[in-house]
Amino acid sequence: MTDNIIKFPEIKISKISRKSLAASSQFLYDNWHNFYKNHLPGKNITTKTHDHFFDYLDKNKANTFIAIRHKKIIGLVSIFQNCIDELWVDENYRCQKIGKKLVDNALERIVEKKYLSAQVGCEDFNQDAIKFFKKLGWYMIDSETIALNNQESFSVIVLGYKL
Repeated sequence: MTDNIIKFPEIKISKISRKSLAASSQFLYDNWHNFYKNHLPGKNITTKTHDHFFDYLDKNKANTFIAIRHKKIIGLVSIFQNCIDELWVDENYRCQKIGKKLVDNALERIVEKKYLSAQVGCEDFNQDAIKFFKKLGWYMIDSETIALNNQESFSVIVLGYKL
């Protein structure tokens, strides 16, 4: 009997629109600040305002995708040229292949732009992201040290993916 089967709401992946821009920028702001507040000095955090993320997404609507469930944004990916610039999935929805779906949409857009490979940069303190991309077949191609001030720095691990 199929009467007892509970259907879970589908996750819809779509480009952001003017209508979803405010909610998308709020999602990006909240996730970015929640993660980086534990890793970056306060002065680096305060420069990333609501307006910063709104303007960024407004200029990059054609290259940004959101994951929606129950009319709520639960994930976002944005690309710049052949690079995944932002990838965020709500903590409550991780390990459900939402990140993979978002990356797949980003890669399709990169292929449309006629690139032969894709890249992403992950800070060395973001081991979950590094493991996620490596699990999807991405490989390390470089690293770069970023100095925050005279005493603090971190490394950015650059991963590549052949299309």
